[in-house]
Amino acid sequence: MSSKIPVERLCEEPYRMVICYPRPSIDELEKRLKELRRLGVTAIEFIGGKKVAD
Repeated sequence: MSSKIPVERLCEEPYRMVICYPRPSIDELEKRLKELRRLGVTAIEFIGGKKVAD
């Protein structure tokens, strides 16, 4: 199974749990999304059989 998620949607659950692991917070999420954009990342692809949340 594969899901390609644009950076703009990474602030939604369950993606922000993954982006901010191990301690999700709004401040940390904003810092990490800013860094991804600065690096030119436009999307992240989640691949595999495991799920973070139902």
